[in-house]
Amino acid sequence: MDSSWKFQDYVDDINRFFVSQGLQVEPFPEVRILRGGNDRFDALAPTGSYDGSRMVVELYVGQRHLKDILRSYCHELVHHNQRLAMPEKFLALDKSGSLDENADLEKWEADAFRRGNLLFRRWTETKKPRG
Repeated sequence: MDSSWKFQDYVDDINRFFVSQGLQVEPFPEVRILRGGNDRFDALAPTGSYDGSRMVVELYVGQRHLKDILRSYCHELVHHNQRLAMPEKFLALDKSGSLDENADLEKWEADAFRRGNLLFRRWTETKKPRG
């Protein structure tokens, strides 16, 4: 990696890495960058979302570190994998309410947090020089 990389280069590399790790993510989701509505001092500001019916990842990038944005992308890419692997279950999932009220939603989110963060960590480790 070098300083000439653009955001899409990172997304493309992460997509290839997920495929190399055996995750079904093709066709790749559309990625939309949302610049507004994210205050870095608002701990509850949205960071990303996945619309399974349109296979679109939206990432909020305002005043966020690139590494944090890419971590969010990995989380949403796991949701995309869930949607492709189990489309009927994913699209039928009730995404309303809190996690305390919706055990099914909690399971899907826990999977996205766990695998998304671990795959992101593994991806970053492939980019570091060994020595």
